[in-house]
Amino acid sequence: MRLYMMKNFCQMLWRARFRRVCLDAFGSRFLDLLGSRAAGAFCASVFVSGILLSSLPAESKKLANIDTQSIGALNTNTRDLGVQDLGAQRMQGDVKSCLSTQPSATGCLSGFYKVPNFLIFKGGYVYVLVHEGRIFAYGVENLDKSPAGKDPHNPIKSLRERSDKGTIFLKDLKILGMNLRDGFSYNFQNGSTYYTKGKILDSGDLELSFALDSMHILGKSFVWERLSDEQASALGLQKLDNETALKTLVR
Repeated sequence: MRLYMMKNFCQMLWRARFRRVCLDAFGSRFLDLLGSRAAGAFCASVFVSGILLSSLPAESKKLANIDTQSIGALNTNTRDLGVQDLGAQRMQGDVKSCLSTQPSATGCLSGFYKVPNFLIFKGGYVYVLVHEGRIFAYGVENLDKSPAGKDPHNPIKSLRERSDKGTIFLKDLKILGMNLRDGFSYNFQNGSTYYTKGKILDSGDLELSFALDSMHILGKSFVWERLSDEQASALGLQKLDNETALKTLVR
């Protein structure tokens, strides 16, 4: 009975407004490739899975293998990059103490992070900076080393020629202890803006949730993997000075 009701609920969503949501989330090209019925089933399954999995305790999520490593991008570990595993040198166990001694959190969270691929969206390396108690981030390099792109899907026509690297796409993510709230993220690859929240993991990584709705029902969580200075140097990643980066911020 529950499955039957859930099926009807998903069909109702698809017929009403859900197709628009899926277009925003995945892009028309992706849905056209799937076909109308397949796309409906796919988006409904993503939606329902998100609700069901979000209700599971943390240990069950690990057993269900729904962390970002299941996506595949994070299977490319530091050895694949030709960099020695430097996990022991990261801030494991020290994040809470760092945040307690540095109210600004600048030295605790600022740095390079690895963002995984997801479906048709490219992953990359980003730089996170902390300004006035909030997190901002901009892209530095794609995981596949492809060149920087433009912003062709931006609703603001005057911004469509800007680069997707060195331009802030995550803004105003408030740092509240180990929790992150009330941020917004822009996706250069489809022109959509997402509500963003998350938490700081003991490892120094950031677990972030990106959603089309403020309740984070239609969304997905990812882990941004914190890179050590040695890893960032080996990859040749270069950051902008904060003042230059913040000038790219669009309010």
